[in-house]
This record gives sequence, structure tokens and C-alpha cells, in this order.
Amino acid sequence: MPATITRLSVEDLARRTNLSFLREARAKHHSLSTWMEKHNPTDKENGGPLDAFGRVMEYLDVKTRTVPQAGVYADELDMLLDPNAPDREVRRTLFHEWAWRQWRAAAHPVLRLPEVRAVQVTTDFPLNTAMRPYTDSLTPRDQTLSAAIPIDEVLALTEPIRGNAYRSVYVTEPAVAQKRMVRVGEGAEIPAVTMTLSSRTIDLYKYGRAIRWSYEVVRAQRFDRVALLLEQIATQAEIDKLATILDIMQNGDGNPNTGGTVTNMTSLDAAATPPNVTAKAYLAFKQLFLNPYVLTHILVKPADSLALQLLTLGNNNNPVATFPALLGSLTPINRSLRDAVRLGETTDAPTSKIIGFDSRRAVGRLVEEGSDVEETDNFITNQTWVTTMTQNEGFQVLEERGIQILNLLA
Repeated sequence: MPATITRLSVEDLARRTNLSFLREARAKHHSLSTWMEKHNPTDKENGGPLDAFGRVMEYLDVKTRTVPQAGVYADELDMLLDPNAPDREVRRTLFHEWAWRQWRAAAHPVLRLPEVRAVQVTTDFPLNTAMRPYTDSLTPRDQTLSAAIPIDEVLALTEPIRGNAYRSVYVTEPAVAQKRMVRVGEGAEIPAVTMTLSSRTIDLYKYGRAIRWSYEVVRAQRFDRVALLLEQIATQAEIDKLATILDIMQNGDGNPNTGGTVTNMTSLDAAATPPNVTAKAYLAFKQLFLNPYVLTHILVKPADSLALQLLTLGNNNNPVATFPALLGSLTPINRSLRDAVRLGETTDAPTSKIIGFDSRRAVGRLVEEGSDVEETDNFITNQTWVTTMTQNEGFQVLEERGIQILNLLA
């Protein structure tokens, strides 16, 4: 008979949120925040601005942000890491989740627009609460540090798996001529196309970082300062992951023929003078994405981004858009011809190459369920706390036809 989750009050949830409760969450492949929400859901009874984790932090009167002008100051770390506190196991467990929430906030930033507030998530707390004690502001601001190019921007999907290796099954697609419906004579046999399967294996690797805190830091440093450090580490991790994604776009994910197709610029425009990008070469590059794929994103080095934004038009041919009043304008039907390509600059991109891809089908992320582990323990002999944060992740090329690489030097 399946186990029934009992609804707990905030007080009972605060007492129960210990290391055993955290292990229960991991066994069910949940974050601690999600597991707490299941036991104390946000509904009509708990219809306030906080989720279950926030309500427990509020119940324990833990402040994590500082606003001097309002006379509100974040607590020091020992508010949750005091080894002498009677409920120290509960508080240390909450510190585990607080650290991961800071990490997730930096790794998955929420888009904010002026006068528009994003849908509230577990790391987004309203003003004037224990989790975000700011005074009211007319324009919401997101001060969370995040990578210039968020990984979520370039990924088609994130798939949770079990185990440290992933074996995916692909349909070997037949040639275009074999997929077309053909005219069949009366009584004649209908031509068949055979679909075959192939498999690819993706290895997942553990990534981690340990942070050592002295007892003096735990007593003196406040939550908002430590949150900045965690955000910096998470941001650097996202930057490093983007470098890995760029590598597999070029060289494949370890399986044969999974890297993007490289095309020389002069083969698209014989009059081009490398590394200057011509309008003809760029338009032809966009046309390399055959139906149903389209160019949605480009990743380049800053210098190559400048060359791409200063396209050479040439002397003989100019786009119709150059003379709209004289010639009118063309409205493309194909999405691949429209001006909606998102440009990202990163020093990890290859030199003198433009990596273009369809973000809907190019790259996927694989995450081992329950591998996001944060542990904190104290060591009496040297009077330090050590926090370790680890993840098991991997990346795969979903459709190599959704990746095209333009070589600007040839």
C-alpha cells in the first residue's frame, strides 16, 4: 500500500526537517524545498507569499538579506550552523537547502522586466518578508549574479536519469526520397521504408567544489555575503558548462558523427575576404539549416561577433531591405529567413568560427536524479566547517543537423 504524506503544520515541519527528512527527499528524487512543500503545501490555508521552506525559515526568524535603510540586517551563519543549538540538526539541514537555492537561483535566473513581475518560484520571494526583507520599490530588481549566457538559453531539454551512464535510442532516418509518398498503380505493391534503431551512450561526470569556513567566518559573516560567494561559484560552473557544450557542438558528444557540420565561408561567397563576413555568406549560412531546422542562436568570440554585426555588403549586390522605399519589402515565410537570431559572445567559442544552432533540438542536458548533494560538517580539531556541493551531469547532441559551423578563415 503506498505511503501517505501527512500534512504538517509549519511548527511540526520545522521540527521534522532534519537529515533523515533530507534523505527521504533524496530517495524520492525531490529537492528538500519540494519535499517540504508536499508536507505543507501552499494553498488556501497557506496562501501567503512564501513556500514551505520560506515559512519554516520565517518561523525560525532567520533573515538572509540586509537592507540598512530599513534597519534590517541578515543573520550570521551561526544562526543555522551553531553546533550548540538544541535544534542544530534541523538548522543545518535548512542550511543545506538554502545553499542549493542560492546555487539554483544563479544557474537558472528568472527573467525580470520593468513593471512586470515574473511567476513566483521557490527562489523568488516577495518584498518585506523574512526571506527578502526589502522595503518596497516601484521597479522590481533581480540582483542575483548569473552567467552572461545562461545554460537554459542554449539547451533544448534537461532530462533526469538514474545511474551514471545514459544509453539513448535513435531512429536512423531514411533518405528524403524514401520518405516521400509516391504514386502507386492499381494492384501494385506499395513501396515500404524500413526504420532501424541505433544507440548512443553518454557518460555523466561528477562536478563539485568544497568550501571551508572557519568558526570565525561562521560567527561573523552574514547570509547575504555568503550567498554572493555561492552565486559566484554557481555562475562560474555555468560558464564552464557552456564551454563543454561548445566543445561537443564542434567535436560531438563521444558518439560518431555527432559534431556540427563545418562550412567554409568562401564556399558560400567566393568574393569574401576572410575573416570579414559578407552579407551573402551570412544569408547563405542561415539557409544551411534545412527544413524543419532553423537558426535560432549564434555563439562566437567577441571579435567575431563584431565582424558579424558589421557585415560587408559588397559592391554589386545589396539586400532588398536596403532600399525599402524604392523596392518595397519582402516578408519571409520560412522562419530561418527572419531576423530573430540570438547572439551570444563568449571567449570559450572557437576563433574565427560562427557556431549556429537550433536551440530546440541541438543539445540536451542529462542530470542524475538525486545527485545534487550538499553536505556540511564541522571539524573540531581545526575549528572549521566544510561545505561540499556536487552534481552529476552530462550533455548530448540531440540532432547534429541542428548545428552548423561557419569557418571564417577559408
